[in-house]
Amino acid sequence: MAGTMGNSTARIFCTKLDAELIAIDGFYLTAEDLEPSLRGKAVQIWLEGETIKVAAVI
Repeated sequence: MAGTMGNSTARIFCTKLDAELIAIDGFYLTAEDLEPSLRGKAVQIWLEGETIKVAAVI
């Protein structure tokens, strides 16, 4: 969880994506909605409008 106090510019960084639930500023993404190829990878997660974006970090 990030940006729980209304910060829509909050980002999440992790070295091994294994979350069941991701939330930024009240918007949620479940493990079932994640791209399978990102599982176990280093990623950054951010909010773009009302959509949570996830990208691998190289």
